[in-house]
Amino acid sequence: MKNIFKFLIFSAFLISCENFSNNSQNKKITESVDLLKQKKEEKLIQIEKLKNDIEIINSELDSSLNNENAPIVSKFDVKSSIFEHYLEFQGSVKTNKNILVYPESPGILKNIYVKKGEYVKKGKLIAELDNEILISQLEQLKIQTNLLNKIFERKKRLWDKKIGSEIEFLESKTKFLTSKEKIKELKALIKKTKLYAQFSGKIDDIITKIGSNVSPGITPIFRLININKVYIESEIPEKHISSINEKSKVRIYVPTIDKLIDSKVSQVGNFINPANRSFKIEVKFENTDKILKPNMTVKILVNDYTNKNAILIPIKNVLENSKGDSYVFKIIKSNNLFKTKKEFITLGKVTENLVEVTSGLSDNELIIEDGLRFIKDDQIINIIDSSKIE
Repeated sequence: MKNIFKFLIFSAFLISCENFSNNSQNKKITESVDLLKQKKEEKLIQIEKLKNDIEIINSELDSSLNNENAPIVSKFDVKSSIFEHYLEFQGSVKTNKNILVYPESPGILKNIYVKKGEYVKKGKLIAELDNEILISQLEQLKIQTNLLNKIFERKKRLWDKKIGSEIEFLESKTKFLTSKEKIKELKALIKKTKLYAQFSGKIDDIITKIGSNVSPGITPIFRLININKVYIESEIPEKHISSINEKSKVRIYVPTIDKLIDSKVSQVGNFINPANRSFKIEVKFENTDKILKPNMTVKILVNDYTNKNAILIPIKNVLENSKGDSYVFKIIKSNNLFKTKKEFITLGKVTENLVEVTSGLSDNELIIEDGLRFIKDDQIINIIDSSKIE
């Protein structure tokens, strides 16, 4: 009996130990599953991160491979600016004070009172013809007129007293007045033998020598000129008459001295020349430094169009398709890549090497400048100084 009791106690102990072992084993299994799940989650996260890293590496690798064979181009930054368009014409320098001085009466050139290049004031005596005969005739006529005056006064006193003939009185009066008028005429003739400066200026040339026989309108003696004020005259085709007025800005380029002068149109002609369908314009200005000379040929640039916010691009960057439509290649940035985009544009005025774009481009856009030869639409490109592009 005692042995049976011991056996039962021992059996209970064994059963108890077995239960404890099973519970511990179950607990360990449960803890291991949770740990594995946690580790699985961590590995899945790591796998996802690796996938993203691989995609980035592949993208950069593709970009590198694509850029390696992509054409290299340069960019042009599109910026709006003030645009003034000018028409170019030929012009000639003129002055209203440039004349040949002729004598007013025929005779022998007796004296020249000025030198070549001398500046003279208006009204100065500059030359004189031989007038000794006329002066002698004037002296004789004065003596004769003085006598006729005395005879007339005597006849008048008698006639006032009703003495003598009225005919004799009238004859003496007529002779006196006629002689008096001849004195005026002779003085006028003598005055015509003297040449005076018609305006202030320089004696540019002395054409005839002292002692020469001169005639009015045939024999020039001097060239008198004043270039303090000059004007440019140019003939403009009729089609530009609506775009040029007296406020139009002009630039005068003088090739012989390589100088550019800014001014404005002073006068627009109202007459259309039927021979060449053109009208004249004048540009007046002060020639203070005397650089412009009469008959000098110049280029006159007349402003006919102004745009304060114009888009200007180099003409060489504009391409045409088979229909004659104009287009450029824009530069588009996408995922660290630069691609091309064909953009059709409308052109306006042209000046030198630039052309105005009236539609199709906006301020701050980029277009391809150099390297257009092998460019196609939607093509990956490499850009010189691309690091400066935001």
